[in-house]
Amino acid sequence: MTTRDLLEPLRADPDRPLRFRTPDGPVPGGYHVTEIKAATVRTVDCGGRPHAWRETILQVLPPADARHEAPMSARKFLAIVDRVRDALDLADDAYLRVEHGPPGGAATTYRAEALAAGPEGFVVRLAAPAVACKGADATLPDLPVVRPGDSDDVPVVACC
Repeated sequence: MTTRDLLEPLRADPDRPLRFRTPDGPVPGGYHVTEIKAATVRTVDCGGRPHAWRETILQVLPPADARHEAPMSARKFLAIVDRVRDALDLADDAYLRVEHGPPGGAATTYRAEALAAGPEGFVVRLAAPAVACKGADATLPDLPVVRPGDSDDVPVVACC
């Protein structure tokens, strides 16, 4: 899922609430977007193949007490993103990630997998990151890959 995949539907219906769902359950209403990052990632896998892509990373902090908190509206979320766009170069085609964890605790950086619009508003479904040999499996969904043969300067190399 890209930044564009999130923002375009929200702009079309900004009065709906925006929720996030991890594999362990929903992020409580009243969450706070504490930071937005624009990152360029460059890697080389264990098979020697280079990879490069851009990411937009949202840091989402749950409230201390979510019992009476409503989720953020798409309109409010868009206002935050639009303010950040003035300071950062957020690419529409950047892959979207969400950092989330308990206040003061360890955070996990989830991959934004899909956006659904339903009776409870917009829900961003998050997928946990996985560790795998990217040199052996160029089909892994966790990152964009250049497959051997896609470019003349990417050698065909087996894993490790």
